[in-house]
Amino acid sequence: MPHDGSTTLSWTTNGATSCTASAAPATGWSSPPGKPVGEPSTAQEIISNLTSDTTFVLTCEDALGRQIQRTLLVYVNPPAPSLTMNADDYNIPINTSTNINWDALYIASCDKSGTWGTGSATVGAGQSDTTGSLTALDNFFNLTCYSDNPTIYPDPVFAQVLVNVEKLTLELALDSDAVPFADPTVLNWTSTFATSCTASGGAGTTWTSPAGKGTVTDQVYSETIYKAGTADPLDTGNYTFTLTCAGSGGQPDVVRQATLKVGRNPNFSEEIGNNPNNQ
Repeated sequence: MPHDGSTTLSWTTNGATSCTASAAPATGWSSPPGKPVGEPSTAQEIISNLTSDTTFVLTCEDALGRQIQRTLLVYVNPPAPSLTMNADDYNIPINTSTNINWDALYIASCDKSGTWGTGSATVGAGQSDTTGSLTALDNFFNLTCYSDNPTIYPDPVFAQVLVNVEKLTLELALDSDAVPFADPTVLNWTSTFATSCTASGGAGTTWTSPAGKGTVTDQVYSETIYKAGTADPLDTGNYTFTLTCAGSGGQPDVVRQATLKVGRNPNFSEEIGNNPNNQ
């Protein structure tokens, strides 16, 4: 039966006046030791939390003092392999480390894989190892462990911990790199783990008013760009917009640029062609 499982014992007698239970090792079966005689109907009792092979004994006696004894051996599987795993911190600054902790119980051996490379890991309760300095955004630490009773539990057990590094990233893009005159111009950006983002470039536009930009990790920001000091569309020409974001842990700033071309004003062309001064 399964480790720490339950079973039901049933018995019947004929002519018994009393029955007494015992067991080795001791279980709830023998507490109290007196049992129903199981006559005329079958007697039953649920035995719980068995953790080892157990011998159940029932001794019954009739009115003349004669005894009869029956013995039942119940085999109990050893404990199944148990593997739990956690990290001291799941989100850490770049170029720092944390500890990976695990409990590998009823296990013969464990293999590492993932960010901490390959090799064997210690088994037992209260195990720990450092991640070393991390720079990648996502870091997976894996353990594959094998039972110390492989005949009963042939399948390995697996556990994984993901440690995220607060690595600075930045993306900046226009809705369109080229727009007709008078069409709106929209800049979009998103960053991860930025402590500040500052706009520059885009001379003659509202891009730098204000210069400080949103930094919430993974939030997509959008901003419509106008002529400086107005809500008018941009003049014909080429514009370069720059966004610089800073991060923690001594990371270098990340800079992204987006270049826009605004088409000619068709009305301006017609005015030039119809102006007598241009003839």
